[in-house]
Amino acid sequence: MIDKVAKGKIINQLVKEIKAMDIDVFVIITSEGSDSMTGFIPGVGTVGMGAFLFTKDNKRYSITTSIDVQDIEETGFFTECIKYSDFAQSFHDLWKQIAPKRAIFDYSEDDVFCDGLTVGRFQRMKNSVADLPPFEIMSSSEVIEAVRRKTAGV
Repeated sequence: MIDKVAKGKIINQLVKEIKAMDIDVFVIITSEGSDSMTGFIPGVGTVGMGAFLFTKDNKRYSITTSIDVQDIEETGFFTECIKYSDFAQSFHDLWKQIAPKRAIFDYSEDDVFCDGLTVGRFQRMKNSVADLPPFEIMSSSEVIEAVRRKTAGV
């Protein structure tokens, strides 16, 4: 069981950091516990393909299978928990709604902890939003370093 108070503080700090950096959305795309980031943010993983999105205006979304949605809903961290039958379409629809100009994804060339996004999942995400306006893509390492530093001991 996750420590909801600690994870809530970490998520709140993440939102503060992306807002301060003028980042529209922070995205974790994962499947089958493959991303170490999900243990830190949000503190719950997925069995199937899934995504966690945190916006600078403090909206928090999950996109998961029906198998994963109950555990994620029970955290109470998310504004909306989307159950998908088609991941790419659900991601597309949410991305269109958020309409980000700047987005951080869970990859890094320097920090293994921040490098959970596979090339295949990244390409799948890009393909699913290819018809939408372009956006700047950034690495999670800078923001996660700040969140870890500011929440040490939580």
